[in-house]
Amino acid sequence: MNDLNIATSPYNVMAVSIEERFDPFIRVNSTLLNNMTFKVDYKTTRNVSLNIASYQIVETTSAEVSANIGYRLDNFNKIIKFPRKTNPNFNNELRISGGLSYRTNQSLNRKIQDGFTQPTTGNSQTMINLTADYTLSKMITLQAYFDRQVSRPLVSATSFPQAKSAFGVSLKVSLLQ
Repeated sequence: MNDLNIATSPYNVMAVSIEERFDPFIRVNSTLLNNMTFKVDYKTTRNVSLNIASYQIVETTSAEVSANIGYRLDNFNKIIKFPRKTNPNFNNELRISGGLSYRTNQSLNRKIQDGFTQPTTGNSQTMINLTADYTLSKMITLQAYFDRQVSRPLVSATSFPQAKSAFGVSLKVSLLQ
């Protein structure tokens, strides 16, 4: 007699999941001769799960479009006529960048027996970010930033519209030379 009790067959599959991700699906990234940068992205993901026991399919999708623009000003001390007391070979640069992003997420519950599809969760998000980095010396960088995120539900029973903002100034010190 065999002492191995096998509760299920190796061919008994309870769930199947497929995920497809294009990150990025399309990307355009360029730097012009005048130190201006452009970047545009489009990302998409999709996850489909089949639950055999409950006869339903859960499909989760998301898509995001983002655009960023930036500009670098070399020798910024000369532009604002700020006296230079440091190394004359050092470049005090100012980097300014801004971005806009729009993202949608949604989840659908499909009941196979009933032929019924119901949205369960989902939201759309709009994000704006602005930053300015000023290199004071080889070791010190001053940064000012502003971030704003606005979220709106696609299914109103699950959440409420939200808005978050963050802004401030940071000082970065690098100990590497």
